[in-house]
Amino acid sequence: MVYVDRAASDGRTNRGVFVEKILVLGVGNILMTDDGVGVHAALELAKESWPPNVTILEGGTFTQDIYYLFMEYDQLLVLDCVRAKHPPGAIYRLTEDDIKQNREQRMSVHDIDLIDSLRMAEMAGKRPDMVVIGIEPEAMGWGMEMTETLKAKFPNFLEHARKEIRAMVERAERAGDGKRESGEKPLLQREDASKRRV
Repeated sequence: MVYVDRAASDGRTNRGVFVEKILVLGVGNILMTDDGVGVHAALELAKESWPPNVTILEGGTFTQDIYYLFMEYDQLLVLDCVRAKHPPGAIYRLTEDDIKQNREQRMSVHDIDLIDSLRMAEMAGKRPDMVVIGIEPEAMGWGMEMTETLKAKFPNFLEHARKEIRAMVERAERAGDGKRESGEKPLLQREDASKRRV
């Protein structure tokens, strides 16, 4: 959890509030057209203003090597393409159990690495709860740009990601209620805004 000063709705400040840390991770290969949609989304979201407990990163395709990063967070939102045999541009919200149990709902080529990384983080001591916001790709061949179909659906993909981030922020605040200065030692005062950039 991250330690922040939170302004109450009436303008007062509630000091000493512990809020869960959230990682938004865009994964994919931007050299393979629609496979890079998660990275493009992370780049766009990182330009926006988010609470100090939200970190947005571009993970590329090296998801198995970043298990140590997962240990620093309580909630994880992954943005990626998902192949589930629906029309290109279809949006999905998947939990870790969805990915494990339904072979038809597979993230690109990064799903196994992500699951393994979560297991490794858990074995090392701590792991976040994961949610995936995915979009059905049209093509995944060589190319620096997404297909025209996904470009048209991209704003909708971003809006679903924003909605999930806001929901995570609300859950993080609820989880932090009651965990004030008396119980736990603050981890840090405020997240550096530069860490939210990709």
